Amino acid sequence: MESKVVETFLAKQKKFFPQESLKSLRSVLLGLPDEALPCLEQLEFHSPNKILLISLLFGSLGIDRFLLSDKGVGLLKMFTCGCLGILTVYDWINIRKMARAYNLVKLYNSFSREKIPFGRSPKQVMDSIVANRKALMAAGKGLWEAGKDFQSGMYLD
Repeated sequence: MESKVVETFLAKQKKFFPQESLKSLRSVLLGLPDEALPCLEQLEFHSPNKILLISLLFGSLGIDRFLLSDKGVGLLKMFTCGCLGILTVYDWINIRKMARAYNLVKLYNSFSREKIPFGRSPKQVMDSIVANRKALMAAGKGLWEAGKDFQSGMYLD
């Protein structure tokens, strides 16, 4: 992608991603083909502030964790009332960071065949992305040639 297009995309979406990952994310996005931009702009990310509000209101029911695809902890919080409030308070402190990491994984998984499981820290996610950067660049260019359906996240080849 062109540098100007990537900068515009990141300027609009930077509140959804960890600040420490923006530089690496920029270099990964620059390696993707130009046809990727409309597909990336269709992705909807969770606002960290909205997730925090949901956590404050319904955190003891685990709804915040369900929204971040962390079903195991969501069920644990639901059946134990947030582990008697301990996990609820923990989430009030860390849920914004978890939402940003979720968004980063969602973006990465949208253009990579090598999926990263949800629930990792932002540092673990960026380490995985940087470690697989060369494979990602080759795979990212091949996805559009192979005909990936971005709406459903299914590969057509």
